Amino acid sequence: MTRARRSLLSLILILAVAYVYLTGAVIFRVVEGGRTRENAAALQSAVTMLESRYVSLSGALTLELARARGFHELSEGASFVSLPPPAGLLLTYRR
Repeated sequence: MTRARRSLLSLILILAVAYVYLTGAVIFRVVEGGRTRENAAALQSAVTMLESRYVSLSGALTLELARARGFHELSEGASFVSLPPPAGLLLTYRR
């Protein structure tokens, strides 16, 4: 076998391996894209369901229910509420 023929066969083999690899990669990405679209659709329907639940529950809120749950109206001059930092931030909280 001559050197030119060996080089040609090596080149053909390398191109065949590259073709198989790239074809598999494209197929994998197409399948993953389909799964991603399915997941996005499922998440969108879950968000829609939660939004409709929020709207229905927010319509049931009344001042009497808030008072029964322990909420109270703020004084006339108050415009904000001061809260301590969350427990997870206590380690990095600096004054």
